[in-house]
Amino acid sequence: MDFGKPSKEVFSKVPKEYIIDSNYSDTLDCVEEIVNNPVYCILNLCRFYALIRDDLTLSKYDGGKWALENMDSNYNDVIKNAMEDYLSDTNNSYDNTRLKEFAGEAISLINDCVNTNKIRK
Repeated sequence: MDFGKPSKEVFSKVPKEYIIDSNYSDTLDCVEEIVNNPVYCILNLCRFYALIRDDLTLSKYDGGKWALENMDSNYNDVIKNAMEDYLSDTNNSYDNTRLKEFAGEAISLINDCVNTNKIRK
């Protein structure tokens, strides 16, 4: 049973700049928070990079899948562990140095895309 108009008729499309602004600071926080919350930060960085680079709106898990194909394969183990932990009750161990390296690399890629595309942060 439907109630009211379809959401596409009620809500206007949110400009990409606003979505980026909304998510950018959260993404930057991951540089410091990745050690405390690796799964959330790893997958959030992946999906935000997919948004910035390829204009894709993905779930955290799908962001991880996308990153396995589109980011440096040196971090595939980090991404795969986060995806596994996200879907199950596993608790993979993470090397804090690798986590920070991954976050730094992801932020660098995101910033390159933002600066190249002249997208407002």
